[in-house]
Amino acid sequence: MMPGWLDSVLTYLLQWGPHHDPPKQNMDDIDDLEDVFELMFSCGWGLVVAIFVLLLLFWLFLYLLSLRNQYNLAGKHVLITGGSSGIGKAVAKEALLRGAEVVTILARNEEKLEATKSELERLITPKLDQRVNTISADVCSEELQEELEIGLSGLPPVDVLINSAGITFTASFQDTTPQDFEKQLQVNVLGSVRPTKVLLPDMIEKQQGRIVFISSMAGQTALYGYTAYSASKYAVRGLAEVLDMELKVHNIRVSVSFPPDTDTPMLQVRLILIGS
Repeated sequence: MMPGWLDSVLTYLLQWGPHHDPPKQNMDDIDDLEDVFELMFSCGWGLVVAIFVLLLLFWLFLYLLSLRNQYNLAGKHVLITGGSSGIGKAVAKEALLRGAEVVTILARNEEKLEATKSELERLITPKLDQRVNTISADVCSEELQEELEIGLSGLPPVDVLINSAGITFTASFQDTTPQDFEKQLQVNVLGSVRPTKVLLPDMIEKQQGRIVFISSMAGQTALYGYTAYSASKYAVRGLAEVLDMELKVHNIRVSVSFPPDTDTPMLQVRLILIGS
């Protein structure tokens, strides 16, 4: 049987067709999509156009709803781990373009950080008094809290945390060493836990904030040769979903992103290895 709303729409639109009897005038006789298409062609293009307009209006409604729920970055402080390259770097650019007041990028390599900072500063809108801040640190380090406190000194509290730091080694389970397995879990999971642990108390005190975890399509579906990576990204998904439940009471929203293959330095290394 058809949904009630579709039954009502088709009943109303029957009058739009040409003046001849369609094969099925009784809506109770329409049971599946094949009957719907038969009715559409019997009633002429008026019905087709009407349904197209309805779908277009529905899409427009969803689009306007998404704009209403869009988080406003204007005047906010956004911190991005793994921000010197790949997805993290792209997110940093977008944050500046959306009006973030401070964009802090965190990564280990100081040379890459400074190069990325120079690139990002070209996107600054002078009248918005924006600035780019860098912190050279390892997200897996036990000294991360101290390094963040030093690197964020004199800046407004972080409003948005993007956990983008991650690594991958492509190999089957039998070819993945325990050390490689442990390293991916360490960086991809605990490398998101540690920054969140450090910055969360300030968000709770303010009763507002946003935390984003970058997982992967490998965190939603099985991919051959990604036993360690996929396990770590499934863990990130679970972490994000549970944390979102826990923090709603503090007006802190947690989300998780599942990007597919993306043009990042890690992907380029993997393509080289596959080619060789």
